[in-house]
Amino acid sequence: MKHLIIALLALSTYPLMAKDLSPFDDTYIKKMNEEVKVADFDQEMKVTYLTKLLEQQQKTYHRKISYLEEELNKTQDRLIEKSMNQEKIEEAMKDKYKAENLALKRELAYTTKSMLEYQRQVEKIQPSEEVNRMIKINTELAAELRQSADKLATLQLKAIEAAGRSPEAKARMPASVQP
Repeated sequence: MKHLIIALLALSTYPLMAKDLSPFDDTYIKKMNEEVKVADFDQEMKVTYLTKLLEQQQKTYHRKISYLEEELNKTQDRLIEKSMNQEKIEEAMKDKYKAENLALKRELAYTTKSMLEYQRQVEKIQPSEEVNRMIKINTELAAELRQSADKLATLQLKAIEAAGRSPEAKARMPASVQP
């Protein structure tokens, strides 16, 4: 409070003068008006620039979108064509394997028929006991014949070896004898 009283006393000792001051002088106002006009012009330029930039970007985006749509359509067409070709290939393979399957079934049927015919013929022949005995005797005789041929070859070899000391040793040996 003491300070307030001192401040009031100090103010009362100085004479007060009131002067009417305009907050802005004319040059300042003119300068401000010019700056506002320039700012308005700058704003209009910015708006124009931004509008043109926006239009250009829209055109670019439309071009890109149309390009992508064309590529998408091309890809769809290729996929559809590929699918159709795949279906054709599948049908061709089905037909091929169906024909091959049919041919193999026919061959199997023919082979089965032939086998059954051979089986019937064998069943018709059915060797009797006499034929079986003749087969056994024939087999035994063939074995004895082989043994006799071996013995003969051995005897011939011994004779050749004995004759080997003589000049006539160059005689040919039987095929069953191995030197």
